Amino acid sequence: MNPRIFSPEWWQNSLLLLPILLMSFAYHEYAHAYAAYRCGDKTAKDAGRLTTNPLRHIDIIGFLAFFIVGFGWGKPVQTDTSNFKSPKRDFAIVALAGPLANLGLAVFFTILLFVFNLFVSEAMFDANIIWSVVQSFLFYGILYNVIFFVFNLIPLPPLDGSKILFAFLPDNLANALDFLNYIGRYLLLFLVFTDYIGYILWPVVDFFVKGLLIII
Repeated sequence: MNPRIFSPEWWQNSLLLLPILLMSFAYHEYAHAYAAYRCGDKTAKDAGRLTTNPLRHIDIIGFLAFFIVGFGWGKPVQTDTSNFKSPKRDFAIVALAGPLANLGLAVFFTILLFVFNLFVSEAMFDANIIWSVVQSFLFYGILYNVIFFVFNLIPLPPLDGSKILFAFLPDNLANALDFLNYIGRYLLLFLVFTDYIGYILWPVVDFFVKGLLIII
Protein backbone atom coordinates (compact mmCIF):
# COMPACT_ATOMS: atom_id res chain seq x y z
CA MET A 1 0.00 0.00 0.00
CA ASN A 2 1.21 3.45 -0.81
CA PRO A 3 2.60 4.84 2.50
CA ARG A 4 1.11 8.26 1.78
CA ILE A 5 -2.43 6.86 1.82
CA PHE A 6 -4.30 7.90 4.99
CA SER A 7 -1.46 10.25 5.97
CA PRO A 8 -2.34 13.81 7.07
CA GLU A 9 -1.34 15.04 3.60
CA TRP A 10 -3.58 12.40 1.99
CA TRP A 11 -6.57 13.46 4.11
CA GLN A 12 -5.96 17.15 3.39
CA ASN A 13 -5.80 16.60 -0.37
CA SER A 14 -8.80 14.26 -0.26
CA LEU A 15 -10.97 16.83 1.50
CA LEU A 16 -10.05 19.40 -1.15
CA LEU A 17 -10.65 16.99 -4.00
CA LEU A 18 -13.88 15.43 -2.74
CA PRO A 19 -16.32 18.19 -3.83
CA ILE A 20 -14.36 18.73 -7.05
CA LEU A 21 -14.58 15.05 -7.99
CA LEU A 22 -18.26 14.83 -7.07
CA MET A 23 -19.01 17.84 -9.28
CA SER A 24 -16.74 16.69 -12.11
CA PHE A 25 -18.13 13.15 -12.29
CA ALA A 26 -21.73 14.34 -11.93
CA TYR A 27 -21.59 16.99 -14.66
CA HIS A 28 -19.61 14.73 -16.98
CA GLU A 29 -22.24 11.99 -16.85
CA TYR A 30 -25.14 14.45 -16.77
CA ALA A 31 -23.82 15.99 -19.99
CA HIS A 32 -23.82 12.55 -21.65
CA ALA A 33 -27.40 11.96 -20.48
CA TYR A 34 -28.61 15.41 -21.54
CA ALA A 35 -27.00 15.15 -24.98
CA ALA A 36 -28.55 11.72 -25.51
CA TYR A 37 -31.96 13.06 -24.47
CA ARG A 38 -31.69 16.00 -26.87
CA CYS A 39 -30.69 13.60 -29.65
CA GLY A 40 -33.88 11.59 -29.10
CA ASP A 41 -32.83 8.83 -26.68
CA LYS A 42 -34.65 8.73 -23.32
CA THR A 43 -32.75 5.71 -21.96
CA ALA A 44 -30.62 7.76 -19.55
CA LYS A 45 -33.59 9.93 -18.53
CA ASP A 46 -35.68 6.86 -17.73
CA ALA A 47 -32.79 5.51 -15.66
CA GLY A 48 -32.74 8.67 -13.55
CA ARG A 49 -29.44 9.94 -14.95
CA LEU A 50 -30.72 13.28 -16.24
CA THR A 51 -29.65 15.01 -13.04
CA THR A 52 -26.58 16.67 -11.54
CA ASN A 53 -27.05 14.74 -8.28
CA PRO A 54 -23.64 13.02 -7.90
CA LEU A 55 -25.19 10.05 -6.10
CA ARG A 56 -26.83 9.03 -9.40
CA HIS A 57 -23.52 9.03 -11.25
CA ILE A 58 -20.93 7.74 -8.79
CA ASP A 59 -19.51 4.26 -9.07
CA ILE A 60 -18.38 3.76 -5.48
CA ILE A 61 -15.44 1.49 -6.36
CA GLY A 62 -14.27 3.82 -9.12
CA PHE A 63 -14.67 6.82 -6.84
CA LEU A 64 -12.66 5.31 -3.98
CA ALA A 65 -10.02 4.05 -6.41
CA PHE A 66 -9.32 7.61 -7.46
CA PHE A 67 -8.17 8.49 -3.94
CA ILE A 68 -6.26 5.25 -3.35
CA VAL A 69 -4.52 4.63 -6.68
CA GLY A 70 -5.06 7.97 -8.44
CA PHE A 71 -7.29 6.50 -11.16
CA GLY A 72 -11.08 6.24 -11.03
CA TRP A 73 -14.28 6.26 -13.02
CA GLY A 74 -17.95 7.19 -12.84
CA LYS A 75 -21.03 5.12 -13.65
CA PRO A 76 -21.35 5.02 -17.46
CA VAL A 77 -24.50 6.46 -19.02
CA GLN A 78 -26.32 3.89 -21.14
CA THR A 79 -27.73 4.91 -24.52
CA ASP A 80 -29.74 3.24 -27.27
CA THR A 81 -28.39 4.44 -30.61
CA SER A 82 -31.49 3.14 -32.41
CA ASN A 83 -33.32 6.15 -30.97
CA PHE A 84 -30.93 8.64 -32.53
CA LYS A 85 -31.98 10.50 -35.67
CA SER A 86 -28.45 10.27 -37.07
CA PRO A 87 -26.82 7.41 -35.12
CA LYS A 88 -23.14 8.04 -35.93
CA ARG A 89 -23.33 11.82 -35.57
CA ASP A 90 -25.46 11.73 -32.42
CA PHE A 91 -23.28 9.02 -30.86
CA ALA A 92 -20.27 11.30 -31.32
CA ILE A 93 -22.17 14.28 -29.87
CA VAL A 94 -23.12 12.28 -26.77
CA ALA A 95 -19.54 11.06 -26.33
CA LEU A 96 -18.10 14.56 -26.71
CA ALA A 97 -20.59 16.13 -24.29
CA GLY A 98 -18.93 14.62 -21.20
CA PRO A 99 -15.39 15.95 -21.81
CA LEU A 100 -16.80 19.32 -22.86
CA ALA A 101 -18.66 19.51 -19.54
CA ASN A 102 -15.32 19.10 -17.74
CA LEU A 103 -13.75 21.78 -19.91
CA GLY A 104 -16.69 24.05 -19.04
CA LEU A 105 -16.11 23.40 -15.33
CA ALA A 106 -12.41 24.22 -15.78
CA VAL A 107 -13.41 27.57 -17.31
CA PHE A 108 -15.88 28.12 -14.44
CA PHE A 109 -13.17 27.52 -11.81
CA THR A 110 -10.81 29.79 -13.77
CA ILE A 111 -13.35 32.63 -13.57
CA LEU A 112 -13.80 32.01 -9.83
CA LEU A 113 -10.04 32.07 -9.32
CA PHE A 114 -9.77 35.29 -11.32
CA VAL A 115 -12.43 36.96 -9.15
CA PHE A 116 -10.84 35.52 -6.00
CA ASN A 117 -7.44 36.99 -6.87
CA LEU A 118 -9.03 40.38 -7.51
CA PHE A 119 -10.42 40.65 -3.99
CA VAL A 120 -7.94 38.73 -1.83
CA SER A 121 -4.72 40.57 -1.03
CA GLU A 122 -1.33 39.23 0.09
CA ALA A 123 -2.04 40.58 3.56
CA MET A 124 -5.17 38.45 3.76
CA PHE A 125 -3.14 35.36 2.84
CA ASP A 126 -0.73 36.12 5.66
CA ALA A 127 -3.54 36.73 8.14
CA ASN A 128 -5.56 33.56 7.57
CA ILE A 129 -4.59 30.22 6.02
CA ILE A 130 -8.15 29.67 4.82
CA TRP A 131 -7.49 31.93 1.84
CA SER A 132 -4.63 29.71 0.70
CA VAL A 133 -6.91 26.68 1.04
CA VAL A 134 -9.59 28.34 -1.08
CA GLN A 135 -7.04 29.30 -3.72
CA SER A 136 -5.72 25.71 -3.83
CA PHE A 137 -9.28 24.38 -4.10
CA LEU A 138 -10.03 26.61 -7.09
CA PHE A 139 -6.77 25.68 -8.80
CA TYR A 140 -7.49 21.98 -8.26
CA GLY A 141 -10.90 22.58 -9.84
CA ILE A 142 -9.16 23.86 -12.96
CA LEU A 143 -6.42 21.21 -13.01
CA TYR A 144 -8.53 18.10 -12.46
CA ASN A 145 -11.26 19.11 -14.87
CA VAL A 146 -8.66 19.75 -17.56
CA ILE A 147 -7.18 16.31 -16.76
CA PHE A 148 -10.63 14.70 -17.11
CA PHE A 149 -11.22 16.60 -20.36
CA VAL A 150 -7.93 15.48 -21.93
CA PHE A 151 -7.94 11.96 -20.49
CA ASN A 152 -11.43 11.15 -21.71
CA LEU A 153 -10.52 12.23 -25.25
CA ILE A 154 -7.80 9.57 -25.53
CA PRO A 155 -9.01 7.29 -28.38
CA LEU A 156 -8.92 4.04 -26.40
CA PRO A 157 -12.04 2.10 -25.32
CA PRO A 158 -13.90 2.60 -23.07
CA LEU A 159 -13.02 6.31 -23.10
CA ASP A 160 -15.14 8.88 -24.93
CA GLY A 161 -12.36 9.59 -27.40
CA SER A 162 -12.68 6.11 -28.91
CA LYS A 163 -16.42 6.59 -29.44
CA ILE A 164 -15.83 9.90 -31.19
CA LEU A 165 -13.12 8.36 -33.36
CA PHE A 166 -15.20 5.33 -34.35
CA ALA A 167 -18.19 7.54 -35.17
CA PHE A 168 -16.22 9.35 -37.86
CA LEU A 169 -14.34 6.39 -39.32
CA PRO A 170 -15.63 4.71 -42.50
CA ASP A 171 -17.52 1.52 -41.68
CA ASN A 172 -14.87 -0.78 -43.15
CA LEU A 173 -12.07 0.87 -41.14
CA ALA A 174 -14.17 1.04 -37.98
CA ASN A 175 -14.79 -2.71 -38.22
CA ALA A 176 -11.08 -3.35 -38.76
CA LEU A 177 -10.30 -1.42 -35.55
CA ASP A 178 -13.02 -3.18 -33.58
CA PHE A 179 -10.32 -5.27 -31.88
CA LEU A 180 -9.56 -2.17 -29.78
CA ASN A 181 -12.82 -2.83 -27.93
CA TYR A 182 -11.25 -6.02 -26.64
CA ILE A 183 -7.77 -4.80 -25.77
CA GLY A 184 -8.42 -1.09 -25.19
CA ARG A 185 -9.17 -1.23 -21.47
CA TYR A 186 -6.16 -3.45 -20.81
CA LEU A 187 -3.89 -1.15 -22.79
CA LEU A 188 -5.33 1.81 -20.89
CA LEU A 189 -4.66 0.15 -17.52
CA PHE A 190 -1.12 -0.64 -18.64
CA LEU A 191 -0.53 3.03 -19.56
CA VAL A 192 -1.98 4.24 -16.25
CA PHE A 193 -0.17 1.88 -13.89
CA THR A 194 3.17 2.20 -15.68
CA ASP A 195 2.85 6.00 -15.67
CA TYR A 196 3.31 6.14 -19.44
CA ILE A 197 -0.04 7.91 -19.54
CA GLY A 198 1.74 10.94 -18.11
CA TYR A 199 3.81 11.35 -21.27
CA ILE A 200 0.55 11.63 -23.20
CA LEU A 201 -1.49 13.69 -20.74
CA TRP A 202 0.78 16.22 -19.12
CA PRO A 203 1.99 18.21 -22.15
CA VAL A 204 -1.63 18.69 -23.28
CA VAL A 205 -2.93 19.34 -19.74
CA ASP A 206 -0.14 21.87 -19.17
CA PHE A 207 -1.04 23.63 -22.42
CA PHE A 208 -4.72 23.98 -21.47
CA VAL A 209 -4.10 24.97 -17.84
CA LYS A 210 -1.57 27.65 -18.80
CA GLY A 211 -3.93 28.87 -21.48
CA LEU A 212 -6.76 29.26 -18.97
CA LEU A 213 -4.52 30.91 -16.38
CA ILE A 214 -3.34 33.55 -18.84
CA ILE A 215 -6.49 35.54 -18.05
CA ILE A 216 -5.46 35.59 -14.37
